[in-house]
Amino acid sequence: MATKGLTDIIRYREKGWLDVGKSRMMLVDVLQGFYDIRNVIKTEVGENASYVVFRAGVKGGSSFIRPLIRAGRVAPGPEGFSRCLLALAEGGCGDFRLKKIDWKKGFARVTCHNAFEAWAYTKRRRATKGPSCDYTRGLILGFMRATHHHAGTGLEQDLDCVEVSCVASGQSRCEFIVGNRATLKSRGYQGSTPRQSIRQQLKQRVDENTREIQETKRFFERILTNAPIGILTIDSKGIVTSANRAIARMFGTQCKRLIGTPALGQDTVIPSELTAHIERGMEGKHVLVTDYPLNGPKRRFVRITGIPFKDIGRRARGCLYIIGDTTQRTLSARRIEYLKNYNESVIHSIIEGIMVFDPGMKIKIWNRGMEQIFGVKARKVLGKRLKDIGRFIVSSAPFARWIEDVLQTGQAVEKTGVSYSTQTRGSIILNLKILPFLAHDVSDSGIIILHEDVTDSERSEVRYKNLFETAQDGICLTDPDGRIVSANTKMLRALEARWEEVQGVSLEHFLPGDQRPLFRELVAQGRDIEPYELDIIGTSGRLIPVEMSITAIKRAEKIFGFHIISRDISKRKQLESEMIQASKLAAVGELASCVAHEINNPIASVAGYAEEMLDLIRERGGLGAGDLKEFEEDLAIIIEQTHRCKKITESLLSFARQGDLDFIDTRINDVIENTIQLIEPQIKHARLSLFKDLQPDLPVARTSPAQLQQVFLNILMNAIEAVGHGGLIRVTSRSYNGTVRISIQDTGPGICREHMQKIFTPFFTTKPAGKGTGLGLAICYRIMEKLKGAIEVESQMGAGATFTVCVPAQYQETDSKEATAEIM
Repeated sequence: MATKGLTDIIRYREKGWLDVGKSRMMLVDVLQGFYDIRNVIKTEVGENASYVVFRAGVKGGSSFIRPLIRAGRVAPGPEGFSRCLLALAEGGCGDFRLKKIDWKKGFARVTCHNAFEAWAYTKRRRATKGPSCDYTRGLILGFMRATHHHAGTGLEQDLDCVEVSCVASGQSRCEFIVGNRATLKSRGYQGSTPRQSIRQQLKQRVDENTREIQETKRFFERILTNAPIGILTIDSKGIVTSANRAIARMFGTQCKRLIGTPALGQDTVIPSELTAHIERGMEGKHVLVTDYPLNGPKRRFVRITGIPFKDIGRRARGCLYIIGDTTQRTLSARRIEYLKNYNESVIHSIIEGIMVFDPGMKIKIWNRGMEQIFGVKARKVLGKRLKDIGRFIVSSAPFARWIEDVLQTGQAVEKTGVSYSTQTRGSIILNLKILPFLAHDVSDSGIIILHEDVTDSERSEVRYKNLFETAQDGICLTDPDGRIVSANTKMLRALEARWEEVQGVSLEHFLPGDQRPLFRELVAQGRDIEPYELDIIGTSGRLIPVEMSITAIKRAEKIFGFHIISRDISKRKQLESEMIQASKLAAVGELASCVAHEINNPIASVAGYAEEMLDLIRERGGLGAGDLKEFEEDLAIIIEQTHRCKKITESLLSFARQGDLDFIDTRINDVIENTIQLIEPQIKHARLSLFKDLQPDLPVARTSPAQLQQVFLNILMNAIEAVGHGGLIRVTSRSYNGTVRISIQDTGPGICREHMQKIFTPFFTTKPAGKGTGLGLAICYRIMEKLKGAIEVESQMGAGATFTVCVPAQYQETDSKEATAEIM
């Protein structure tokens, strides 16, 4: 029969062995009594002593297993035999191992390094001449015979057991062989047979030695009473028959109060937590419970072993309970387990990678941080050396030399920017810290390597540097006082300086004098500034118009510096100027036809009166005294019409000129009048009405009249086109809260809500293709931004539109002209 699986059932159980260690130490003297009994038997029956003990073992083994087989708890076969050996081992009789078994032939080979009887002899420090574990040998044979008896194999009486080696006689282990007598004899083993009749001798000598046995019993009782572990016996009626001092202390009572009292029920002094285990033992079942909580005067943890007493008929007659206090060991074990789990939780919760090597340079710890960094699970690397995980992570760094330096010096080593190649993440960059790990136990010492993943930060820094240096805008960083701490190439080119020349210099140094107070104020406020226009001065003295935005660098409301972006707008200003001039020329083109018509009438008058004067001279051959008055009237009309043409052309030429953004003291009403005069031909041609309501005492505004006139002209031209023939345009000027507000209201169709949001967007127009560029109002909006003013619009479909131009005013001067309220 195959022995695979069965030979593994009986094995040395270190925990169980240690738990009964106290019992073994306490039973040293008990075993001394067993040794003395054996010597008595030997004295009385001579050479048959071993056989007597052996037969007792056979009887004991058979008596143990047969009730179990009949109850169906043990199978009559190899498994039953193995389970009996297991029970023998768990009962503290030795660390039995089943090396080989062929149950059908009744063969088995069993070894034990610390058999019960051999241990007793070694405690006496007296080696025997040969194998001496006769009782154990009998137990093993009794197990085998009982299984074959109930299986009905017929091999029961042919089986025997011999001990071929024994620790008591100096060998390294005890070895027992069970098999057929003939087979054992053929192999040279001596069978288990009495050398002479012993029945009569035993009867006589037992009678003679009864007193000695009784003394031994009393000796045992003294040992049990004073044993450091609790011992309690209960009879079949549930009455406590014996209890030692240790058990009484556990229960918080005295021995005399325990003995003779019921073990179960309301009158018992035994803790109720033990009820279920006591009942199990009284039912004839073995009890084994470890680390069991027991309430009493103070909370304890105990190990409970219950061994039932049975009569010849295998009926339960009581039970022996051995209760050992394991509180200190249990609490220590739990504390160690808690600390272990706590430390593991802490290590695994750290986001940095932690790898620990034991003294053999094998990976002992690989936390979750390592799993995330390298994409390798701990189960794949634990227990392996660094060189064995090269297929997961690759690096050219000299780890072996670094680790050797740490081991030799005992000092930590830090390395930054170490490159790795991984299967899942590709190339990564780590900062390493290698430390010696020194434990109290040298065998637990090793190396700890901390891994900080800086891949993203390194790549971000490279990307930031590239963006910083290749940006098309000038970028610089300053400290809280505005001193430059970093600047890109574009900024240095704008300042016409090298880095050494600007480092630590305040950006204020590169601004014109009139713009420095504003910059100082913005820096002092420490708030973010939307883009605004100003000039910066290069080292050559060249002024560069820029658009600058300022962002405060803050942390917890504390300012650490400023991030400044400046954009060169020289080309944009030039383009805007060209666009404005183009818009002017477009307006001039629109006015040309009407201006030509307006000039045509005065010229016709001039021509008519000139012809009349010429005809008069020709008819009369000269001028008489009476003709001079008529002649003078005609010349006056000619001069008047000529001045009228001159005024129209001068207005048109003045508007068409390139206007610079020069801020001067400006009377807003004058600019309005000049603009209206410019579009008088348009108004007459369109046959519409223009109503002026101009406040006479408007404050003088410091602005650009040329640029402001273009805004008014553009809005008025749009109004003329919107109202059509017979419409009405109303122009109003008012002073309000430091601002001059000029409103131009028309009675056109109005502007829909969707178009209101786009009306100042460049190239947006609702006119048919070829009728408009979509730049007029966009240019107006941009001009008012430059003039530090604003332009607003209100409209409803079918109710016309109102454009309001807001110009900052000054109050030291006012427009003293009379109010005008005129309809043209």
